[in-house]
Amino acid sequence: MDKKKPRKKPRIRSKILRKDFIIRVRPDLNKNSEWNGAVDVSIITDPDNKMDDEAYYQVLHLCKMMCAIVPLTEDDCALRDDINDFIENVVDKDYHDMVKRMKEKSKPKANIVGIEDNVIHITIDSATKGNA
Repeated sequence: MDKKKPRKKPRIRSKILRKDFIIRVRPDLNKNSEWNGAVDVSIITDPDNKMDDEAYYQVLHLCKMMCAIVPLTEDDCALRDDINDFIENVVDKDYHDMVKRMKEKSKPKANIVGIEDNVIHITIDSATKGNA
């Protein structure tokens, strides 16, 4: 009986457009797939990008500035601390606030439709609206 090779998991990729500038961060791993602390940072663009040269080089320059953060933060502790504080206090907070709002929206809501003596009549919203 032939043994079948296990299938590789398909990679999930978002749609990459011709106009995109992609900053790829590739960690350097040892033979046990453990990260050694080094990364390769690259900017990837489509050679058929339709932007005019001036706009293209402005966006490319922005990407270069973003990539320059990696070596700059190795040498400048104050800059690294400022960026870290911004991530923790602004970026991560915004993300956690967004997740919290999404969870609150998905909770079923009870609506009071009537009260008779000590009996309260309610309806509870659900994703299927009672049609499951």
